[in-house]
Amino acid sequence: MHVMIRCISFAVLLLLLSSAVRSSDDKKKNAAEHHAPLQSLIEVKPGYFSGGEPVGEEAFKKLKELGVKVLVSVDGIRPNVELAHKYGMRYIHIPIQYNGIDRESELKLVRVAKEIKEPLYVHCHHGKHRGPASMAIICRASGQFDAKQAGQYLHDVGTSPEYKGLWKAVREFQLPEETTLLPPLVEVAEVDSIAAHMAEADRRFDQLAALLEENQNKELTSTVEEQLNSELLLLWELIRESRRAAALSKKPDEKLVIAFEKSDSRIKTMKEDLKNVHSRETWSNRLELIKKDCKGCHSQFRN
Repeated sequence: MHVMIRCISFAVLLLLLSSAVRSSDDKKKNAAEHHAPLQSLIEVKPGYFSGGEPVGEEAFKKLKELGVKVLVSVDGIRPNVELAHKYGMRYIHIPIQYNGIDRESELKLVRVAKEIKEPLYVHCHHGKHRGPASMAIICRASGQFDAKQAGQYLHDVGTSPEYKGLWKAVREFQLPEETTLLPPLVEVAEVDSIAAHMAEADRRFDQLAALLEENQNKELTSTVEEQLNSELLLLWELIRESRRAAALSKKPDEKLVIAFEKSDSRIKTMKEDLKNVHSRETWSNRLELIKKDCKGCHSQFRN
């Protein structure tokens, strides 16, 4: 009996050690990927790559080594066309938002699929959500993916199901009629200003408040909670994009950048905290904190 207990104890110890090693290896792998020249890099199909924003010389060198000739940015930040040109590549800029892909942007992606025959790299910021969704549209438009394959690709690269608009755009994509005039492709598109981001953030906040108001005398159902979490996620992404835009502007306002960083951190924490909260009162209290945060920022920088 004692021998059996010792054997079981030893087996459990080996299992725990094995799990610890795997956990350590996973952390090292994730850290290595985060600091790699190109985050989330994947070859989707021969000559079709997707991933995160290329930052610095090493990233563009890597793209050149891969044979990439055309970069498609769907990020809201101006792409680094100068470095792309230096390494013999060119950019196509089709900025999209986290809540979905509008029809004009979709038609531009169709044009990419039809006209670009050179190896290409599609990226957003981190290469997890908007970039893969756009690549999935390109692959569907070029006949390389059907709806099921596109959905599997999004799942494989880690596109969060919380971004329902992106998943819907990929799932419901339809090729345009042959006679449809496709919009022009540009290297640097006009992007939304910080003011436009903030106006959209206001609308997201209003939507959150309206959802709570509609359910004032009811328990929060799982459907309502899902809607609330989805709207809060989109609000957070707008704050993040505003922070990036403010930091990368020609004359960044340090105080504004810091204000966005604080809001970013605060809403991120709230987002995680509220995932498992079923109390309408708790949601209302947290929204009041966000509202107070927004008013303070508006009075200092917008008014």
